[in-house]
Amino acid sequence: MSIPLEVARIVDFNTALPSTNMMKALYAGTVGARVSAARSKEEIREVVTRDIPGWITLFYGAAIVQNVVGYALDKLTPTAKTGTSLVKGPSTGKKFIQMLNPFTRYKVRSFDDIKALEKVIDPKNYKDLMKNKSIVFMVGMAASIAVLGMFIPWLNVQITRKSVLNQEQNAGSPGLPMKFSPKVNLTPDPNFKPGKAFNHMA
Repeated sequence: MSIPLEVARIVDFNTALPSTNMMKALYAGTVGARVSAARSKEEIREVVTRDIPGWITLFYGAAIVQNVVGYALDKLTPTAKTGTSLVKGPSTGKKFIQMLNPFTRYKVRSFDDIKALEKVIDPKNYKDLMKNKSIVFMVGMAASIAVLGMFIPWLNVQITRKSVLNQEQNAGSPGLPMKFSPKVNLTPDPNFKPGKAFNHMA
């Protein structure tokens, strides 16, 4: 297969929803567009601080967390040692260090993978697999939300704040508060009459 056809196959919408490879490409393209459209070094820094770690977390960080949790649960579950384990791979000789590799060949089974085993493995083994998979899923989601929704925004604010303070110090005015917008005067106008503007337009 030629390289253009191989690239097209990777990013093809072959299901009702975009594939993981398609989402990686779209997300990366969005990050690149934001960098090229940035109007200053500060905007570029904000995009790099926010979007690149976000891309890594979404597509690789969450998978590493799930692999580590799945590996730990396999070690703690008796049925996983004697039957089918939650983490699947080319052999049974997986090691903890392999779970930290974002490109590892060992992956946590999906819910569909486990459901396909319902009638061919021990019922207790199956029940433990579903329970452990649910735990892995929840931990992975919690970790992703914590990084994407809390840590990265917090980090961006801290870096921006430090940058602004450095600029103020270089300008000889340290300690000035950051001003994002002018104060809005909300005092009612005593001369305002409802409908006046519409009557004037008429």
